[in-house]
Formats: sequence, C-alpha cells, structure tokens
Amino acid sequence: MQMVVWVILALSQLVRGGQPQELVNEILERGDTNEIVRLFVLTFVIRNTRGGKAEKKLSFDAFLHLLKHYPETAKALLPMFVHYGYWKDFLLLMEMAKEHSYYSALRDGVMELMKHQWHKDMSALGKYEMKLRDASRDETATDNLKKWGLASVASVSWPNRFPEKERLWIRRLIS
Repeated sequence: MQMVVWVILALSQLVRGGQPQELVNEILERGDTNEIVRLFVLTFVIRNTRGGKAEKKLSFDAFLHLLKHYPETAKALLPMFVHYGYWKDFLLLMEMAKEHSYYSALRDGVMELMKHQWHKDMSALGKYEMKLRDASRDETATDNLKKWGLASVASVSWPNRFPEKERLWIRRLIS
C-alpha cells in the first residue's frame, strides 16, 4: 500500500513539462482497481482550472494512457474535461491522440458530446428570442438596458439576421 501512495503522490506533484508516462504505466501494470480509480480522479484534479493545477498536457497524457487501457470508462468520463477544463480540451486531446490506435474511439466520443451540446444550444436559442421579446416590451431604464444588452448578444449570435438598424429588426421580431 505504501508504494501505491508513493506513485500517486509522485504523479500529483509533477509540474509543467513533467513526464507522467512511467508513473501511469506503473499503476496500470499493477492492475489494482483502487489505484486505477485514484488515477482517473487525479487526471481531472490535475486538469481542474478552478482549484486544481490546471495542467493540460499532464492531464491529457495520463488520460490517453487510461483511454488505451480502459476505453469505455475513459469515454464515459470525457464530459469531465468540460467540467474541469473547457470545450477546447477535446480538440487539444484529439490533436495529441491523432497518431494513436485509439484515436477513432476518442474522436467518436468527443463528436457525440459536441453534437449533443450543439443540439442543446440550438434548442435554447428559441428561449433567448422569447426573452428578447419580453425585455423589449418593458419601458423602465433597467429593462431598456437589458433589452439593448440582449440585442447586442443577439447581434453577435445571429450576425446575418440583424440589419444595420437593430431597433427595426427587434420591432419586427416582437410584432
């Protein structure tokens, strides 16, 4: 048990530029379920941008080793990169993995998550149009500020739908 703690501790203390491959392989070779679970958890603690180390490459290296040995579990945990990092992590992770045999499994998992998020975002757009309508009907100063703030966000979100004069488009939208 002491060796287990030492390897996990050593892995958690790696800094930018560190090489986690040897330590990860040592854990994976032993095949101890508790160690592997700790390794999965540590992978996301290393990546955590809010309170963790925020180390992309170290986290990605460890994750790619886990993906190679435990593809289904690793694919199921892909959403954790969004929680502990951000969406771009998927693209960076795929870039690192493109030469490996497990790239297609990673790509399929990532594309499925992105497709799901895309559909979720597209269905939410209708809700924002309704909020824009409601905000434009209120006449207080705060509500007018909210209305034009929403219009600015909408003009960035839908650049082709906004003519040069936003007010005319909003009036057409709400009437």
